[in-house]
This record gives sequence, structure tokens and C-alpha cells, in this order.
Amino acid sequence: MDINIFSTVIWLALIDSFDPCVFAIYTSLLISVSAINMRKTVTSGLAFIASAFIGYFLFGIFLRYITLSLPRYILALITTIYGFAILFHTLIKRRNASYNNICREDEIACKIGRMLKFDAFINKGMVFICLVGFIAAFTLFPCTAGMYIVFNLLTVELSFIEWFPLVLLYIAVFISPLILILASFMGVTRIRGIYNAMLSHQDIFKILGSVLLISISIYIFITSPLHMF
Repeated sequence: MDINIFSTVIWLALIDSFDPCVFAIYTSLLISVSAINMRKTVTSGLAFIASAFIGYFLFGIFLRYITLSLPRYILALITTIYGFAILFHTLIKRRNASYNNICREDEIACKIGRMLKFDAFINKGMVFICLVGFIAAFTLFPCTAGMYIVFNLLTVELSFIEWFPLVLLYIAVFISPLILILASFMGVTRIRGIYNAMLSHQDIFKILGSVLLISISIYIFITSPLHMF
């Protein structure tokens, strides 16, 4: 496989990973268990990350099935529209609020999280923490999954064996902010600075991500056979 595919996967996953609503739920989990001891904080954080990793991998298999089943130009058209929607939403949000790194009431992912009452589950033990991480992979994470769809569109011609290490790389990069949050709770001050810098520039990443998503989607649309004509 060309090294360019690896760099593309990393960029797609990194941009996909910026989700303040997931950050808020995960941070709430760590705050609630940090009052017990650091070991509990680490094990709870890792349990959430591991279950979210597995859930997002299964979601990726589902997206791969969809990309293999539907014409590429249809999916490319959907992700193009999605990219423009995210771009305009981010620009409007930046105009109305100079800085925001919390879970906003008007964010779809946050509404889903509150509807499913994730905050209530995270205080009920390790099994429920794993359950929240797993369910989040199918409910909250897909709210920013335009990049994940594009990833599957770009790798649709690869065999499952070739696709497998790439999706693992994608998810590993995708969950890296959660690892940074956990590290900041463990007192790694340098990591905390990186995490705060990422949050303060999240809108810029979203704008760049939207432009990248639109560009790749248009390219896929143009290069796909249009069976409708």
C-alpha cells in the first residue's frame, strides 16, 4: 500500500476525532471516579476507550458493507452535502461565540447523549462504563462520521485483509484525544497543554476537515461512474 494512504487515513481520523460532546461525557466519567483513586481513574478511562474502540470498529464494518452495497457517487454526494453543512455550522458558531469547548445544547451529539442519559450510567460500575463507551460508538461518534465514510470510500477496493490494519490505524488516531484527556488527569502537564491547545483550535480543525471532506467527496463523485445517466 502507498504511504500516501496512511497519511490520508491519519488526517481523516484526526479531524474526525474532534467531538466536544464525547469529550464532555468522557471527562465527566473521569471526574466522577478520580475522587476514589488514580488507579480507578485509569482503569475506568481505559475501559471506556477499549469498548469505544471495539464499537467503532464494528461500526466501521457496517460502513464498509454500506459502501460496498451502494454506488460510490451517491455516498460521495451525501458526504459532500454533509461537509458543507459542517462548514457552515462551524463558521456560524465561530461568528456567534468566540470560544467554546463544551457540550452545547444545540449539538446533535449532545442531545443524543442526554437522551440516552449517559451521565447516569457512568457512575454505576465498570460494566456500565464499558456499555457507555460501546453505545457511544454507535450513537455519538457517528455524528462526526463523515470522514469515516470517506475513509471507507477510499478503501472500498481493498480486500478485508488490506482494509483491516488501516481501520485499526484510523480508530487508534480517532481515540487519541481520549488518551490525551486521560493522561492529563494522570497529571502529565505537557499532555494537558497539548489537549488544551487542541480544544482551543477545534473550530479550525473542523473547517479544514470540512474542506478536506468536500474536496475528497467531490473527487470521488467526479471519478465514479454515474449509472443514473
